[in-house]
This record gives sequence, C-alpha cells and structure tokens, in this order.
Amino acid sequence: MGNLRQIGQAALMYADDCGRLPTSTDYGYVLWNGTDYILYGRLVPAYGRGLAKSFFCPSADVLTMNSALTGLQNLGVPGRTTAGSYYIRSLDQGAPARLDGADRALLADLAGNHPPGHRVLYTDGSVRRQPPAGDLNAATTWTQWDGGGFLP
Repeated sequence: MGNLRQIGQAALMYADDCGRLPTSTDYGYVLWNGTDYILYGRLVPAYGRGLAKSFFCPSADVLTMNSALTGLQNLGVPGRTTAGSYYIRSLDQGAPARLDGADRALLADLAGNHPPGHRVLYTDGSVRRQPPAGDLNAATTWTQWDGGGFLP
C-alpha cells in the first residue's frame, strides 16, 4: 500500500505541474518501452529514479524488480523494457485524464499479490482493497471501483 501511496503523491504532483495525469490510450504494466517512458513511468524522470522502486510490489511473484526481462535494471536502457507490478488503466478504460474532484481508480496491483482482491490507488491519493473483479482489461472492473465501496 505504501508503494501505491508514493505513486499517488507523484501523480498528484504531476497533475499539478502538467495540468493532467500521465495517462494515454495505452494500458498495462510497462513504464519504459525501450525508447520512452510511458504511462505512469513518466513520473520517474519528472520526480527522480528513486520513485521507480515504488512501481514494484514487494509481494509480487511476477513482474518483479529483479526480473531479467522487465526489471528495474532495464529502466532507461534502449531496446529493453521495464514493467512494474501495477496495472495502469487507459483512457479507453475510463482512466481520468484530470483531477476533477471525482473519486476515481487510477491503477491496481495484481490480484495474486494480496489475495483476495486488488489494492487500488485512487485520485484522492488513498489506497483501498477491492474485491476480485475479474480481468483488469475489462472496463466494467474499473467502473465498479469508480465511486464504489471498498472492503475494510
């Protein structure tokens, strides 16, 4: 939860500095695509490489910080990919582009990291545990979480 809160604080600063959140029509786990920082990976050059560790859940079994294929050592390396442990939703999935006062879900960890369910970062900077909702690619999952209740 602490990692998601750090990402949330950086996202709020980014929105304040840039007038929008670091979103796009892309979705998934990739922070660095071998050529450029994408999605919430844009927070890393803006607010420091130290933030990059926050994108890796210490409980993750996949997409770990030390993965040879997608780990932190690949960040910024041409032709290599870095993918964190948190799913970043796209604009097409209803991700908010701006902070508008609504309580909206931004990104979530893999359900397997903290069963049952997901840890979800919201636009107010809070992190809440949400029930399992199926595929994170499905817009209905995110709609359920936007403004929805949460498990204590």
